[in-house]
Amino acid sequence: MSASMIFVMGTSRSGTTMMGRIFGKNAAVFTFEEIHFFERIWSPASPVQVYPLTEAENTFAKLISNQREGYLQEKHPENYLAEAKKAVAAYLAINNTEKALFAPALFAHFLNYESDANGKIIGCDQTPNNLLYAADIFEYFDNARAIIMVRDPRDVLLSQKGKWKRKFLGGGKNIPWKETLRAYINYHPVTISKLWMASNEKVLKLMNHPRAMVIHFEQLTENPETQIKKACEFLGLTYHENMLRVPQVGSSTGSDNPETLGIKKDNKNKFLKGLDTAEIKICEKMTARIRKIYGYEDANVSPNYLFMFWYYISFPFKLTLALLFNIGRIKNIVQVIKRRL
Repeated sequence: MSASMIFVMGTSRSGTTMMGRIFGKNAAVFTFEEIHFFERIWSPASPVQVYPLTEAENTFAKLISNQREGYLQEKHPENYLAEAKKAVAAYLAINNTEKALFAPALFAHFLNYESDANGKIIGCDQTPNNLLYAADIFEYFDNARAIIMVRDPRDVLLSQKGKWKRKFLGGGKNIPWKETLRAYINYHPVTISKLWMASNEKVLKLMNHPRAMVIHFEQLTENPETQIKKACEFLGLTYHENMLRVPQVGSSTGSDNPETLGIKKDNKNKFLKGLDTAEIKICEKMTARIRKIYGYEDANVSPNYLFMFWYYISFPFKLTLALLFNIGRIKNIVQVIKRRL
């Protein structure tokens, strides 16, 4: 059975955005911005499971705003409220039951609504953190399928370390200064390694799920045609070579080249030139069990123990600061911490 909804998920900086762009080149698929419905807008632990009409309309307007204005930008959902009211009213006219305003059902309607507005029939949500809600997604949406991206944790670390530079590598005005600062504060080798482990514990549980497919970033960049053909077969999509002609943008380690199309071959062990030896050893120690299941072997480096000491003693301070900078973005901070760590 073909997917009617696609969720591209995985640890942040694992290739989810690139995969979303690839699917967006398919004639049937509309790829969304990062919507973050299951974390910033609604949580399965929320006391409100079925929206009152007014809240449903406001939520729909917020979803439209996230998509059309960009998830990093200041939002103006009030500009889309009239459209949201019409969309919700039309939806209720067809589905005149209380379940129609069940929060995930309203989200599914939004995906269908916006995909249809763009001439496509399948919506693709590329929010990485949907991995934390994969079990809920499979429960709520019978015909949803997930593509889960996995990447060497040390290269994830390198990409997260340089994420704050995106504003100067091609992101420009699309990335507000506060997001640049937040990305800088969020980075710490212990934090990122813990998040990678927690996320990939969930990946291991989904390895044999009939509606999930795991793709390693390294395999995608090494043999893109083979991997995308397999993904299309899994999703019930028709493969076309044009799907691989995506712009080379979004890297944390190099400038954007939007005029250059195609999947750039990733250099193996790129982290050796961008991380210090203490970062590498901390990451290797914390991620060893799952990393070795994936076949990511240890690097032959000797750590700087002074740097390691500094990273460990600075961790509580950096984690507290990161929580303070992120608390306003999250619907239920307790649930988010539980799901992440």
